[in-house]
Amino acid sequence: MKKLIIIDISNYIFRAFFAIRPLHAPDGTPVNAVYGVLSMVHNLIVKYQPTHIIVARDTKEGSFRKVIYTEYKANRSAPPDELVPQFPLVDELIQVLGLPEIKAPNYEADDVIGSVATQWKNDFDEILIASGDKDLMQFVDGPIKILDTMKEKIYSREDVKDKMGVYPEQIVDYLSLIGDSSDNIPGVDGIGPKGAQNLIEEFGTLENILENIPSIKNKRSMTALDANKDNARLSKELVKIVCDLKLKYAPDESSYRLKVNQEVEDFLNKVGFRSWLTKLADFKIAEPSAAKTHVVPEKTEAKAVELWTLADLKKNIQGEDTIALTHICDDELNQHQCWRAMAVATSKKTGYIALSSEEAKTLIDIIHEAHALVVCYQSKPILQLAMVAGVTPDFKYFDLAQAHFIINPEMRHDLATMVEEFLGYKLPVAPKGQADLFGNQSEEEIKIQGERVEAILKLYPILRDKMKEMNVERPYDELDIPLIKVLAAMELEGVSLDVPFYKNLENDFSRQIEEIEAEVVKAAGDKINLRSPKQVGELLFEKLQLPVIRKTKTGYSTDAEVLNELAALKLNPIPELLLRYREIEKLLSTYVKALPTMVSPDTKKIHTHFQPSNAATGRLSSDNPNLQNIPVRTENGRKLRKGFIPSPGRTLLSADYSQVELRLLAHFAQDKNMIDAFQNDRDIHRQTAAEVFDVPLEQVSKDMRNSAKAINFGLMYGQTSFGLSQALHISQGDAKKYITNYFKKFHSVKSYLDGLKEKAENTGYAETLFGRKRNLPDIKSTNRQVKAMAERVAINSPIQGTAADIIKLAMINIQRILAERKLKSKMILQVHDELIFDVVPEELEEMKVLVQEQMEGAVSLSVQLKVEMGTGSNWYDLK
Repeated sequence: MKKLIIIDISNYIFRAFFAIRPLHAPDGTPVNAVYGVLSMVHNLIVKYQPTHIIVARDTKEGSFRKVIYTEYKANRSAPPDELVPQFPLVDELIQVLGLPEIKAPNYEADDVIGSVATQWKNDFDEILIASGDKDLMQFVDGPIKILDTMKEKIYSREDVKDKMGVYPEQIVDYLSLIGDSSDNIPGVDGIGPKGAQNLIEEFGTLENILENIPSIKNKRSMTALDANKDNARLSKELVKIVCDLKLKYAPDESSYRLKVNQEVEDFLNKVGFRSWLTKLADFKIAEPSAAKTHVVPEKTEAKAVELWTLADLKKNIQGEDTIALTHICDDELNQHQCWRAMAVATSKKTGYIALSSEEAKTLIDIIHEAHALVVCYQSKPILQLAMVAGVTPDFKYFDLAQAHFIINPEMRHDLATMVEEFLGYKLPVAPKGQADLFGNQSEEEIKIQGERVEAILKLYPILRDKMKEMNVERPYDELDIPLIKVLAAMELEGVSLDVPFYKNLENDFSRQIEEIEAEVVKAAGDKINLRSPKQVGELLFEKLQLPVIRKTKTGYSTDAEVLNELAALKLNPIPELLLRYREIEKLLSTYVKALPTMVSPDTKKIHTHFQPSNAATGRLSSDNPNLQNIPVRTENGRKLRKGFIPSPGRTLLSADYSQVELRLLAHFAQDKNMIDAFQNDRDIHRQTAAEVFDVPLEQVSKDMRNSAKAINFGLMYGQTSFGLSQALHISQGDAKKYITNYFKKFHSVKSYLDGLKEKAENTGYAETLFGRKRNLPDIKSTNRQVKAMAERVAINSPIQGTAADIIKLAMINIQRILAERKLKSKMILQVHDELIFDVVPEELEEMKVLVQEQMEGAVSLSVQLKVEMGTGSNWYDLK
């Protein structure tokens, strides 16, 4: 996942200065702001794991807005004397950390942020603007969100509406009305936030408001606007942020990985931040463990890139054992459909081939006939191109991204990172849109693609040797590589969506929202904006006098946790109504309205993209759209599944592993009580409840079983007594007693979990049944909190990772048998422990037997794996 964080550094500097107590460097220079900025940047990197970073800067030249309005920011006082000498130190900090930064003369950091966010919107899966500035909320849209690190809050479109009372696209008009005292923007004297919200809700834009002043019902607002039209227009000019600055970086050039070198250490010593040397060592940010034993080869001069035809390709790869490929296309989501060129490297030559869509399919035949190992950065688009061309892709291939994931799943796996880590130099960024009107390619593109494909060829033996050194070849060769071919086929097949059903569901959910709003009005006696936390807080805690659960800096907290607590008290129906309202609003925006827009016009299906190298545990994820997060906890969430249907004339078949992780825990721990329960097909949660609460099995209540279920899963993920107390809403003392009783009855489980932590501390990694490893450098940390987090991963990874590997193996085996038997039924979805198939009716019984045998027989354990199956005309009915 490509994630960009744009840092509003001026915002950070002032926040840090006032938040951190006075600190001084050894030479007496104040450094509290520098310390705060370092803490904030470090927290961004560790907590949010960006792949790219841009620091946005103000400049000394000032702002063009000062020309428009001389009083702009005129009320700002000079920076405090203690802060002034820290500005150059922050500059130096940014420099030694190697953070990419952009500034533009006569423009402000906000203009840089606006230009980067809007111009790069389609280049990233997520863009977080790290700032507390409300002006920047105008850019929140799709992947662009605001990250307020002081409140640890990420603002999406609906969150902006909750906070400001207007949507992001209305922020400029809103601020034009109310003004901004911090920037000395006048606004309209006499109109406050509530009045501005009402005007925008009624008229939409500032221009419409000014054109309809006589129609405004509120006399005060009408008079204020009539007297201050010019101020409103001026304010809009000042508030509107420039978005078309020429940026000095291409999106990929903002790629960032924190490295602690001698220069960083010297700076930290100079300013007296010696504790940071320990903190950074704890998190092992200095160098990835995979690179420590690797000697970076000396960079050799790139070979001249020749322009080839397909005939040249055929001639030049004959007799080669290994060839490297990289393809060039303009649609990241449908790469198999839009190849326009490719680069090829052999041991002797490097070539560049411009392609038509037909030629792209022909080249697969040439590659297939060469019988060479095909090395590529990501193999799925090549496999899909072969499938679309009607060629069975049974050539051997090596996938660099997947190999790098096996070596260190915690890192980024883009080609630039691999080249810098293993080859020791920066890869040139591939240009976009370099073909001219006649389809000719630029010399720059040809040269850069040549360098990229040569780097791919050089990386192959290095990564292969590294896997051998780490003894992780088995999961790569037996699971990950054959699985990519399975995922390629599943993506191409897609899943059908019932669009008319989703339209009806949109109407149903909209009706439910109206009904909830009416019920709230009835219960509250007044109409309020349910999207406004402020109004909701006033209603709940002032008007209705419900107990205040938690407060924030700006008022009452009305988050989901607070509403759930209030709903449990059953003092008033409104908290429960608010929870339902928010759930439906989210379902509408995230799924009901969005999914139909993602149906392919060609196939009439949704084609999700399965990602095998995103989750460090080894679990698959999916995106564009993410079908693994379709809600299941509520009835409204489950309704979404009714829209996922089989192809015409077919039926859906699901196969879901039952309690696979608990079965693995029983096997690994060799706990007799757990094994006995599974072998005799007893409810494991009822069995656990009977043991923990010391009651006969038949006397276990529903609440006891629910508590036992939380204990079973919680302890498997390293949950503490505090965590369990929060989950079950009980005292920490009671939670500790439950855990003690659990380990008395299931003592082998405690020995196994303790053994996992001990093994990880000795080896530095956690390992699955198939040999997949997850590096845990923090397991040796002297920071207790950091070490505890690593211990939880050490407990969880072998179990969750093994479960992920088991379903991968089942998928590989099932797909192979489908091909061998020439069955028409297709595997179309994988969602955690569940597989879904699009089945031809006459193959249904055969498919049930095949799938159950392969899933339950994927591995041999002390307890039998169990699969629950269902059929139906939609995903919802697969019970």
